[in-house]
Amino acid sequence: MKKSALILLAILIGFSGGCAGVMTRKFPATENPVKMWVFAKVDENLHGFTQDWPWGTYHIPNSNVFVASVKGDEGVMAPYSFFGLLGLAFAGGNTAGDSKKQMHGLEAHLTLDTQKMTQKCLSEALAQGSGGDRFVLAGENEESTLQIVPYMVFSFVDKEKARLWVILKTSLVDNNFNQVDWKCRYIAALGEPRTFNGQDGWASLQPREIEAEAIRDTQEAVRAFLADLQGKLRNEQAPREKVNGCWVFYKRPRKVDVKFLVRGDRDDIVLPMVGDGEYFAGVNILPKDFYQAMDKK
Repeated sequence: MKKSALILLAILIGFSGGCAGVMTRKFPATENPVKMWVFAKVDENLHGFTQDWPWGTYHIPNSNVFVASVKGDEGVMAPYSFFGLLGLAFAGGNTAGDSKKQMHGLEAHLTLDTQKMTQKCLSEALAQGSGGDRFVLAGENEESTLQIVPYMVFSFVDKEKARLWVILKTSLVDNNFNQVDWKCRYIAALGEPRTFNGQDGWASLQPREIEAEAIRDTQEAVRAFLADLQGKLRNEQAPREKVNGCWVFYKRPRKVDVKFLVRGDRDDIVLPMVGDGEYFAGVNILPKDFYQAMDKK
């Protein structure tokens, strides 16, 4: 295949996520029970997901923790528009080096065991009956059909401050045919943005304080996840509005058409009506300080 044809194919793949995709659809009817498993590594069993993080993202080695590009949205748009699925090959390039420098060796301080946290939050929620009779955790050697890959992202909202996001990437897998029947992300960010260094920065917190914030986000993501699986979250009559804010991986505010699934006193649950190729596609749990005023254009 000629080089120009390959480039065109990559562009078409990148833009194929422009319309509302699988992640805007309800969880399908399945036979009972649905067995779930939480994976340890973010790169295991991608199961057909488009790239989950953009070019320029720094991946802390041996972890499920990422730091978004500090340079801004130029890096975010490049793989989505021009590389599509091939963008995976470009992740962690020179732009990622700038994000790594911003951390000043804080990798160990910010690295948490996302599998352990998610497994604990999910086990507790199921023990309290949040999964009903339909959803259970798979045993160590059992085959699972609903597979969960948790990861954390520190995403900048300006030149210095970054907000912590927890993401649960979920796939309903038909193991007989090795295909994905449904997929979604559950994305939560309820804490305040902080600088990495300085007073009240991420480095000033004790590891248990960072873990407490990550666990709170994970608990909310799990709560939304289980409610959604049981058909208690999405509503065809949910109001549809356009909102403006710094979504995960986006340093600049971006206007997005969303469905408001739940409006709370401290946070909202929204469903962006975007294609699966968007990094924030899926159910988002957002704090009230997420929203920014629309410009007049």
